[in-house]
Amino acid sequence: MSICSRFFILPERESDSLRVGGIMAFGQSLVYRRRGKVSGRFNGPYDWTRLVALGVVLISLASLALTNSILGRNFVGYWPGMSSIFGGLLLSIVLTRMGRPVLYLDWIANGVVRVGLGFLLSNDSLFASTLSLVLFCSLFTTSAVLTIWIGLTLNIVNGRAWLVAQGLVGLFCVAWTIFDHFTLANIRPDVILAVDLLLHGLAIAGVGLSLRRYAQ
Repeated sequence: MSICSRFFILPERESDSLRVGGIMAFGQSLVYRRRGKVSGRFNGPYDWTRLVALGVVLISLASLALTNSILGRNFVGYWPGMSSIFGGLLLSIVLTRMGRPVLYLDWIANGVVRVGLGFLLSNDSLFASTLSLVLFCSLFTTSAVLTIWIGLTLNIVNGRAWLVAQGLVGLFCVAWTIFDHFTLANIRPDVILAVDLLLHGLAIAGVGLSLRRYAQ
């Protein structure tokens, strides 16, 4: 490499590394700032039990969907997306009550997104329309990113890994949905969404148990 080419290439590489470093520093500052704002969350004496109970109920709802889809029992009155709708509603309602008078908007938004995912499946469970697939994957990605954000900014140190890991699994589930749709692997989207809901319930229960140890 000539001296002239080094003169032009090296500064460009340095500027790229500085740009990446600047973005990472900005992201860290956002996370730390957010942690300061939400540091007063989950300070109630029974908040940890409510989170554990919420997680158990979400796991139960997801298990219902998995049992219905995988074992083919076809429970009377069950429809695709039901578990996500009720799970999302429950998540929003419980977190609203826990945070009163303050609204935990990130948690509530995650619940609302899950309700939207459930309604999409109830209308088009096999994605006969491409628009349904695009909307589903967009909402699914939003839910996963929200979960990662909530985990990163959580004021419970030992509970962060639960939600961050679940958010990453959510992104995997989005890729799984797309792969299944185009390869015709015959795995219903309701099953994929139920797997994500089950792990979300497990993560919330884990946060509750971490909160108990954190408070002791």
